[in-house]
Amino acid sequence: MFTKVTPVRPYWSEIRDKMFTQITVAGFTIDEADVIGINQTDDTIMSHLMTREGHILLVPYNASSSNDTAMKTGLDVVFAIHDNIPKLFPSPIIMPVANALASSLRSRLAEERGSGRLTPQIDRQILFIAENDLDRPELALRIRSHVEKLYQAHALLDT
Repeated sequence: MFTKVTPVRPYWSEIRDKMFTQITVAGFTIDEADVIGINQTDDTIMSHLMTREGHILLVPYNASSSNDTAMKTGLDVVFAIHDNIPKLFPSPIIMPVANALASSLRSRLAEERGSGRLTPQIDRQILFIAENDLDRPELALRIRSHVEKLYQAHALLDT
């Protein structure tokens, strides 16, 4: 079972703190050493992720605003993982989405599904969480349920 969470370029404190609280209430742990900071390069992120097998990934939709990175969104990070780190394919992904980016995400999802890049397997791996839902008491249960469902699905494949 997945127990640890690796945050990748976590959102600013207001969203990050609420998200971290919900993850903790769901029964998962976030160690400061596992946080991959906002200022990390794409290569550094991928290097760190290669050591995170068995972790839940917390990847905000707005993953970077730096001109020095190609992975601007959480979807870009997820696609890079699927292209380069097969051992993370079973990892559940939690993707908070700031209110200001919800429309952009919907457009991007439609585009990526249409192109076939966002496969049903990758789509099932991601739990999108709207900023408006961060204060909902049932969110921790949704997170836990998502992780357990993916764990069970992959456990069935391994047998």
